[in-house]
Amino acid sequence: MAFATSASGSGCTAFWGNLRADCWRIAAAGIAMLVLSLAVSAAEDPVSILADESIDPQVYRRIEQSLREPTEIVFSDNPLPDVLQYFTDLHRVPIELDRESLAAEGIAEDLSISLTMSGITMESALNLILKPSGLTFYNKGAGLMVTTEQRGRQMLTTRIYPIHHLVSGENDVTSVQALQRIIPLLTDRNWNPDEYKGVFIMPGTNPRQLVVRQNYRVHRQIEGIVTGLRRARQMQAQGATPGAPRTPAKRGNLLYFPEKLEQGLRSSTQCDFVKNPLEEACEFLEVQHQTEFWMNKAALRDQGIATDQQISLKVSGVSLQSALHLMLKPLKLTVINQDEVLKITTQVDADKQFFIRIYPVRDLINKGDGAVDYQGLIMMLVRTTNGRWSNDETDGGRIDKFENADSLLIRQTQETHREIEGILAAVRQLIRRPVIPSIAVNLSDPAVLNPLQPDEPIEKPAQPPRPVPSHPGEIEKALQSRTECAFQQVELAAILRDFEKRHQIPIFIDIDALSDAGQLPDQRVTFQRAGDTLDNTLRDMLKPLGLTLVNELEVLRVTTMSAADGRRTTRVYPIHDLVDRQQNREQITQFVEELRQKTPTGVWGKSPAVGGQIVHFDVSQALVIRQSQRIHRELEGILSAMRQAKNKPDLPSLPTRRDAPQILNPVR
Repeated sequence: MAFATSASGSGCTAFWGNLRADCWRIAAAGIAMLVLSLAVSAAEDPVSILADESIDPQVYRRIEQSLREPTEIVFSDNPLPDVLQYFTDLHRVPIELDRESLAAEGIAEDLSISLTMSGITMESALNLILKPSGLTFYNKGAGLMVTTEQRGRQMLTTRIYPIHHLVSGENDVTSVQALQRIIPLLTDRNWNPDEYKGVFIMPGTNPRQLVVRQNYRVHRQIEGIVTGLRRARQMQAQGATPGAPRTPAKRGNLLYFPEKLEQGLRSSTQCDFVKNPLEEACEFLEVQHQTEFWMNKAALRDQGIATDQQISLKVSGVSLQSALHLMLKPLKLTVINQDEVLKITTQVDADKQFFIRIYPVRDLINKGDGAVDYQGLIMMLVRTTNGRWSNDETDGGRIDKFENADSLLIRQTQETHREIEGILAAVRQLIRRPVIPSIAVNLSDPAVLNPLQPDEPIEKPAQPPRPVPSHPGEIEKALQSRTECAFQQVELAAILRDFEKRHQIPIFIDIDALSDAGQLPDQRVTFQRAGDTLDNTLRDMLKPLGLTLVNELEVLRVTTMSAADGRRTTRVYPIHDLVDRQQNREQITQFVEELRQKTPTGVWGKSPAVGGQIVHFDVSQALVIRQSQRIHRELEGILSAMRQAKNKPDLPSLPTRRDAPQILNPVR
């Protein structure tokens, strides 16, 4: 798959070619204010400086601070104007409703609002209230304006961004040009001057400045990018970890910073739902974990999914994240951590929600001989993650490098960011480097997006208890234990419950996959085995039924062969003891091809959308492989046999997800 990281597309050419004279006049006015603004703000070292004379900077900053204050709301069918007045009275911030724009787009100004939240910021609360109706807000200086999303994109202001922290010496021009190119590609698609009159990004009279005319939301994104790059550059120069978490503030009785929600997703849970409505199931988990869930009812309605869909799920000891996946995936739903709540939304909606994060990668681009390789790292991430990637201005994920901060800037969905975090953590674990978390650009995103690393203990609250061990590593051990059975015309579900009880492992039947294949969990089975491993016993019993096992999401999933082979995960395989670092690229390619040929039943493709991927990552002398768990087990066995032939000790692969086994028992 072609993937460019530095070449500008035709859209960018049109963008620069269409700068108008009025843009230059606005920029000149902004730059004229720069001397005074810098004199006033030098001690504060601001991220950006307002260049619009009509806006009072002090009032603007006070409103921004108010947006970050915690709020308490209990709305039940309240009209939107009353809701906005409530925020005005509580936070002492004037809020105006753009009635004309709402009327022009056919949106009723007396929208009925129902929402109860405690402890989240005013900004997050407004996002949750306004976004489902196609509304947004912006800081106009004298107060907040609530308007339509379309009108909000058209309301432009000019800001000056001092970027002296990000440029140095001979790289001044190069770094400024890099930021000019990167920012429009990563931020919201709001840069077409024919559609949004007056937008621009250009150097200031001082080459260590950028002058940008954009809307409120994009300016917030740019501020986050500049702040994150400053932080990555400074912390890497000091040899420290850039991703140190913020200290969560206590709001009421609960902790609501996004990183606290990440901790909640890792905490242990148990549930026993039998045809419970979806909303009721979410409320149960909300109370159990003392966190806030928010259901995007508009997105569910668009996909024809009712909020009273029945949920049947019984698990114990798994993480909340795994439980939510098992509960929501069959309904084509998912969960994202955004606006200080766990949002239950459709997979279609989640795939449209892009987040910008900055990944410091100095330790992963240095090949040791003075050479730096960004392209190898970028291509490895593109080929071994499940994200939708784009190499132009179309709506997809994007990776760009900023060399002056030794960082990658990535625009992707939260699910793909989790994959990236896990892959980089595994690669660093292999080369014995400390894990360096990515840096969030938006304040409402998790400061530290926990990679799903299996070697980290999952937080266990006093309640609920964990009567059943469910760590993926414990399941692998149980699969190697000896068992015996003798069943005569017994229902499959009953047999699996028997094994679950005797071996103390959670077994989950993939009802949807079985139904699609015309299989039923109540089909009767006759099977007998003694003295064999649980793994062999279950697989031999299930194979005639067209079923198999997958150890994922902290449960042993019973599913169809096709469903199992369609679920691909990424593992990192050390090969420094099998491939000489001095071998040329052709020899390494031959080694990779040999692995493909020895796994003929695996589906391999030129792109992740077509099939599995093998990428040689030179910095760590490792293969990063995305494949089904069945093929991963075969690869473990193949590499183990190669090492035995050379009298070398086994070196198991490393997972990139916490819900995957740390040690994957090979097929020998």
